[in-house]
Amino acid sequence: MKKFTKIFLIGLVVISLISSNVSLVRADSGWDGSYDSGGSTGGGSWTGGGHKNNWTNSNRRPTYGSQKLSTFHLVTIMTFFTVSLIIFMIVYWVKNANYKSYRSPLPSTTTTDVPLNDVDRIKRILPDFDEKKFIGQAFETYKKIQEAWMDFDYETLRKWTTDELYNLYHSQLVALNLKKQKNIMKDFRFISAEIVDQEYNDKKISVSINMRIECHDYVVDKEEKVVRGTDKDWMIYSYKMTFTKGLDQKDNKCPNCNAPLENVQSSVCPYCDSTIINDKHDWILSKKQMLEQSTSKF
Repeated sequence: MKKFTKIFLIGLVVISLISSNVSLVRADSGWDGSYDSGGSTGGGSWTGGGHKNNWTNSNRRPTYGSQKLSTFHLVTIMTFFTVSLIIFMIVYWVKNANYKSYRSPLPSTTTTDVPLNDVDRIKRILPDFDEKKFIGQAFETYKKIQEAWMDFDYETLRKWTTDELYNLYHSQLVALNLKKQKNIMKDFRFISAEIVDQEYNDKKISVSINMRIECHDYVVDKEEKVVRGTDKDWMIYSYKMTFTKGLDQKDNKCPNCNAPLENVQSSVCPYCDSTIINDKHDWILSKKQMLEQSTSKF
């Protein structure tokens, strides 16, 4: 913009000088002196028909015809320059506006910000979080839940699952018990696991992992006869499991009636019978989704 301002001021100065020259020409030849009918300027001297002035070539005045021609040229030059300056201003403003509109800032090449992975985000909430330890605990919790499922151990299921998941497992086990059947799950082997997601709020944090395990998994009747699956093959399962941990460190109280609770895990309030999840529990299973399954003979 400063460059344009300089050009504009220079243009104004040029116009002012040209205007001054036009005024001087008109002043020098503005009088209507008596000169011959032809207006001749031949020979470089005036032939003014009776005038006895001794004008030299250095101070002679131009004829009327010469003055008229000079004014026309100067006005034309001034008009051309003014129009050109206006066009230049319009083009400059349009280009400058487009540049500002479409220019996008370049990314900094000196930034040191690195996107955080899920483990780093978890450590912002739980500074002592250890990924390997968490995965080991998740596998052990998974085994406890599956063994409790096999043994119809409702109390252990309630301890290591959220109320929503416990209610689902409870209804499924009731149906299985009515059929006099039992789901055998044993010989668990850990294959691999990785953290794939996390989320949190002011009350709890949830961490999701993809875990791959193998085990024996089949159903028997009351005579221990296999009625579903096989006890000969190993089953390989890939799960996505979400574990949840409370962040509220307040005293154990029922959120419904505010009564003190002795059970530090999810439980039913002994005073108002409300099903609750205690905020001081350890990592408990809140979701389990089967991603893939296959069999292996060995």
